[in-house]
Amino acid sequence: MIVAPRKDPKAHQPLSGLQSLRHQTSFRPIASQSMAVGWSFSSRGFSRIQADASYASGPISSQFTRERILVLKGSLGPISFSGILPKENSMKLKTLQDLYVDQLKDLFNAENQLLKALPKMAKAATAPQLSEAFTEHLAETKVQIERLETIFKEMEVSPKGKTCKAMAGLLEEGAEAISDDADPCVRDAALIAAAQRMEHYEMAGYGCVRTFAHLLGHEDAAELLQTTLDEEGSTDKKLTELAESIINIEAVSPAVSK
Repeated sequence: MIVAPRKDPKAHQPLSGLQSLRHQTSFRPIASQSMAVGWSFSSRGFSRIQADASYASGPISSQFTRERILVLKGSLGPISFSGILPKENSMKLKTLQDLYVDQLKDLFNAENQLLKALPKMAKAATAPQLSEAFTEHLAETKVQIERLETIFKEMEVSPKGKTCKAMAGLLEEGAEAISDDADPCVRDAALIAAAQRMEHYEMAGYGCVRTFAHLLGHEDAAELLQTTLDEEGSTDKKLTELAESIINIEAVSPAVSK
């Protein structure tokens, strides 16, 4: 986060304590999400500070909302900046068509997030059957993204512009399962649990947009969405069978199954 307050002729000392520069501060995001870089004005000019950053209302993230307070905790003490923060563009949902497009964008982003995560999940899996299942679903996910692109092309609408926060959270949980120092069999069980949460989210999403497509007369799109919904259901069933027949059983007594 680049914080660049305008020069205040009344300011002769470095900022310290909790001070608000409401509507005098401009914000420009950078890649870092855990650190903030700011500038403090004093009688000697601007000095650069780098500090941990957090919102008063929650952790810092790449998505911002307007009129939220950013607190920088650094060597100069906590500094509060209040102003207009950039936020993700959101469309107004006035019609079912608007909602349909919004939900499709959510799924498009969710699938692309999953596309990046599945290879890591396949690599982290110990059981070859589970690794194979993740690899197979990776190939399916690529085709599912192509279907969504076809639907957007027909509507002459860009699929970009929305971040699926739900999938981001589910993937974060999946990453914890990979990084945890768990027995391999238990880790596999955790991976299945995380993957099925993702599948259930997608199944709910695709079920909704399929229904919307029918109601709006987008029959070709509804057929494509139903195909994806069937694939998601099949993947979920396959993961359940793996869990019940192999993975969970081995996780009950991991020391014995090694």
